[in-house]
Amino acid sequence: MYGEARYGRIPFAQLAVVLAVVLALVFPVVGCFSGRKPDRSLVPSHWNLIEPARGTMPVARNYHAMTFDEHRSRVVLFGGVAGSDALSDIWEWDGGSRTWTDRTPVPLPATWPSARLAHALVYDSGRRRVVLFGGVSYKL
Repeated sequence: MYGEARYGRIPFAQLAVVLAVVLALVFPVVGCFSGRKPDRSLVPSHWNLIEPARGTMPVARNYHAMTFDEHRSRVVLFGGVAGSDALSDIWEWDGGSRTWTDRTPVPLPATWPSARLAHALVYDSGRRRVVLFGGVSYKL
């Protein structure tokens, strides 16, 4: 279901988009930079804090990537940095049940992507797959 792109053509958004989870939907928020000011019409006028209903959740992190799996209605989170720890974990947010699920296999397969930051995730609706691209390997 998840794969790391190594070769070939991959569709890229040319504009930066920051993602937020609101009621199990992903909305573009103050991104859309193309040499001009951001389009603030994309910013909702009201936000609601949605707390997980139960269970575990990912540690706070920076430089991670997220995308929305529209087929399964899940937000997918991969990697980043928590304090001085590089992460290669993968989590899913289900907005309907308000739960996080750790989908990181134990043990990690040899083909698992390395811990990284500043990478991108995109949902390929044609293949129903989340694709990881780029980033910087992070080792202390």
